[in-house]
Amino acid sequence: MMGAPIMVLFEVLAIFCWFGSDKDWRPFQLKAIVWLTVFILLSLLPVSFSDAFSKTALFIAGQTMVVILLAHATNSVSKHRVILGLFMTSAVVMSLHAIYQIASEDKVGWTGIDAMVRHDSGDEPVWQARYIGIFQDPNDMGMVLAASLSFVVYFVFTCRNWLLKAAAIGCGGLILQGIYLANSRGTILAVLASLAIYLMIKYNLLKALLPGLVLLPIVVTLLPSRFFISNDESSMERLNAWYEGYVMFKANPLLGVGMGNFIDHHYKTAHNSWVLAYSELGFVGFYFWMSVLFTSLFGVFVVSRVKVSDYPEMLPDMREKILKEVNLAKATFFGFIAVLASAFFLSRTYTFPLYFFAGLSTASVIRATNNIPDFKVRPIQFFVLCLSVVFIVLIALVVMVKGPG
Repeated sequence: MMGAPIMVLFEVLAIFCWFGSDKDWRPFQLKAIVWLTVFILLSLLPVSFSDAFSKTALFIAGQTMVVILLAHATNSVSKHRVILGLFMTSAVVMSLHAIYQIASEDKVGWTGIDAMVRHDSGDEPVWQARYIGIFQDPNDMGMVLAASLSFVVYFVFTCRNWLLKAAAIGCGGLILQGIYLANSRGTILAVLASLAIYLMIKYNLLKALLPGLVLLPIVVTLLPSRFFISNDESSMERLNAWYEGYVMFKANPLLGVGMGNFIDHHYKTAHNSWVLAYSELGFVGFYFWMSVLFTSLFGVFVVSRVKVSDYPEMLPDMREKILKEVNLAKATFFGFIAVLASAFFLSRTYTFPLYFFAGLSTASVIRATNNIPDFKVRPIQFFVLCLSVVFIVLIALVVMVKGPG
């Protein structure tokens, strides 16, 4: 079935169904994804008229409609739960493939894809497991594995059947092994970021430091080999790429150099999704890109902080429904954190997992708005605007101090 447009056909069918369904445009991130698409088109028009429409069409199919369709289709707790289960199952399949791939003498998995090999630690080769399709880069596969760990925790604590709990624990073990074999520093940082945010939310910043310091020696001992390589080619060239992105932004501050055109101006990509966004899309496009991600993240965080105890007058079944929403929001939030942390050191501005989590988070907000009394998410557009400016300024300060190397 290689080359058969199955996904395209199903997405077209989903779009037709969406046209005939109820739509909720209250969340700002849904408006932001539309405006982001518009500014992607505008950023590309000065470069190439034909490329502008073809690349924008691909973005609409792979990112814009992913957010909109997921936000409206995931209209129940059961559907949200099924999606988390499918995502976790996909991570397990990737992990099993990684184990098979690295264990094979020729380092080739059952898909026919061989493991990636690097020689940036000396004479000894460093192997990185990977999957097929859009997950042929170990970093992309690792992003999915890191995000799925929060789903494992969700199923372990919410499944009432002990057999299902045991299955979820087993899935977690396989995914951790897959993360180890992916041998990606970004993936390790994503897992640690999720854990750090969890500790800071559950306790506070000071209390989170103590268990972090206690766990640090254990984590360092268990980290894969590539995490300790700091002088490899990608690390040495990362700041240079950031500097070039800063130069591109200075030259084209409004619309950038156009989506996908960074490598037309520098031989390597930005190695940072944020730098890639503002250098290719300019400040306005960068603001809407930030809005899609951070209004979605903030919205699902607000849902996760709802306290069922605040609704003592409700019937037990309604309170149970709210509790399910809160637990799903927590799992989605920490998965989103893992994806964002992983994307910070990779050029994944337009990658699927970012928009998958934006859509799923928005669905959680829409359901909470409709089902939880007096629930609302306060607007944070001005905060996102300030955050966009602060990030660009910070990167500018870093590259001005460091300079091109």
